[in-house]
Amino acid sequence: MNRILIFETDPREAIHLSQYLQAGGFAVATVTTARQAISFAREYEFDIFVVNLRTPGETGFTTIAEIKCRPQTAHVQVIGLVPAPTMRLSAEEAGCDAVLIGTADGGQVMRTATELLERSHNSITYMKPMDATANSTEQSFDSLSQALCTGIAWLEPRLPELGEQGPIAIESMRDASGTLRQRLDPQVIIPGGILPSSVCDRQIRHDFRNLLAAVTGFAEILLLEDNLPQDIQEQLRSLKHDSRVFCNMLDSIKESAA
Repeated sequence: MNRILIFETDPREAIHLSQYLQAGGFAVATVTTARQAISFAREYEFDIFVVNLRTPGETGFTTIAEIKCRPQTAHVQVIGLVPAPTMRLSAEEAGCDAVLIGTADGGQVMRTATELLERSHNSITYMKPMDATANSTEQSFDSLSQALCTGIAWLEPRLPELGEQGPIAIESMRDASGTLRQRLDPQVIIPGGILPSSVCDRQIRHDFRNLLAAVTGFAEILLLEDNLPQDIQEQLRSLKHDSRVFCNMLDSIKESAA
């Protein structure tokens, strides 16, 4: 039985959505705070995480980034509920695998959850190497992953200036970038050779996107802090930019690697 965790601050909405999904054959747990959501995700195994991003504050975005950046929960498919199309990009950058706009009923959530699970279960791993003409891309994967690690390390001594979200943001971004760097395995990148097998593997490319979404999401959250020094703002925007470039490069090879 597939398991769903619902993070909804309105208990009535949580109960309504939970009952609908249970009737559809899902095992469902509901939480009403970010702390509960993170605790449940660490302690129990879930396939889908449904989070209401319509309520004020950034707790939902923080929770998504926390879940997506950790290897043990990075595989969880996230459905974000947002009030308007203008929030779609922020939700996707935070790590949502699907975004529902406006008032999402139980049927819409269930259909989306089913589609995400089918997509995940039917995912095929491809290991076909790229040809030698991709050398410049190889070096870019390596340099971008290193730039992310270096940029986050630069922020660590500035932790007192990053506000309340600083500690969890830096820890999560550091974990995500470190895992990305490790899985990329840059030492196997040979100039003029093939791309590392990691970026030719569809599932690993999906995992990379989750890790990059954690970096982007937490950078976005930190940028909401008032009175951030200009150099810190520039560093956070640089992290977001490098993460997007990395994702675009992954997308550019999907056809050739398939």
